[in-house]
Amino acid sequence: MKQLIFISYFFSENDGVGALRSRSLVSFLKKRGFNLDIVNRSTFGKTSEMNFYLWVILCTFKVLFSKHNTVYISCGPFNHLLFISLVCFVRRKKLIVDFRDPWSINIKTGYGKPSAKINRFKVFISTLIEKLVYRICTYFIVCTEGMKNYYQKLFGNDDKIKVIMNGYDFDIAEIEKYKDDNLKNNQVLKFVCLGKFAEYDEQKAHKVISKIKDIKNQGYSVHIYFVGTNREPTFSILKQYSLEDFSTFYPRMSYKEALKIAINCNVSILIIRNEEIDYGTKIFDYIGLGLPVLDIFDHSNNFYKEFKDILSFSRSFKEIPKEMRVSYSREENFLSILHLLD
Repeated sequence: MKQLIFISYFFSENDGVGALRSRSLVSFLKKRGFNLDIVNRSTFGKTSEMNFYLWVILCTFKVLFSKHNTVYISCGPFNHLLFISLVCFVRRKKLIVDFRDPWSINIKTGYGKPSAKINRFKVFISTLIEKLVYRICTYFIVCTEGMKNYYQKLFGNDDKIKVIMNGYDFDIAEIEKYKDDNLKNNQVLKFVCLGKFAEYDEQKAHKVISKIKDIKNQGYSVHIYFVGTNREPTFSILKQYSLEDFSTFYPRMSYKEALKIAINCNVSILIIRNEEIDYGTKIFDYIGLGLPVLDIFDHSNNFYKEFKDILSFSRSFKEIPKEMRVSYSREENFLSILHLLD
């Protein structure tokens, strides 16, 4: 039986989308016979759960004295990365680092906020650590082609870089039991957004809502459903386009309950903060549901290049074919991890 330490600070359902990749990967590996020693923020008790730096110390000692020869770190956060990497180097353990989000890129770009003040010291430290970790690790996993391109330039090669995308976490046949064809095809073109919207980028939110307004002006009856989206500033934008009466806001709810609402809509909407680097996670849920994504994206960036076939369906508002949807599940994408752990 293959054994490894799996480190993911964010792991519980209460940690939101930041924990989805880690939980899904753990489930995937367990099904394939891996024995995992999971370390998350609740592993060492309440005291360390409330004190991140104490948790880092305990996690470092855990790896130092572990008999497992393979360590898998799912990041972020990133503050423990240097210490774990050095321990793996000293103890000659195989280290696999999985960046579900970029580190230095986010700092350099102000986490998608153009007006943000950039902390150049943090940029320097993060890139320094990333370079050192790359030298130590066996594989450096990223989840988008844009991240691979960035880190290839930073490291000077891509010998260890592997792209393993995210995906959706549900069974298509199971979720389609909740589809109501009468509700889905009742002459109202229903748009849906799961999670954050204008909170990401108000300018791009204007672009989305403006396009929906144009569609309405073409003679379509429209309605927009926001699930788990903060009411402000989205509602203020809707009012500017006279669409506030054609929208419904739902509170945050479980993943499955949100999917039940989305499956009966026709078109999905989302905002990507950095279309050259990011894919986000919602795009995969929408693909799994068969929902075309309203195209408001820059066609020169990586996001459009990766998903242009998905976006193209939005022009006629037709469902994404099932054969295309299957290839975007997490399990399908995770298959390439198996040979990395040999």
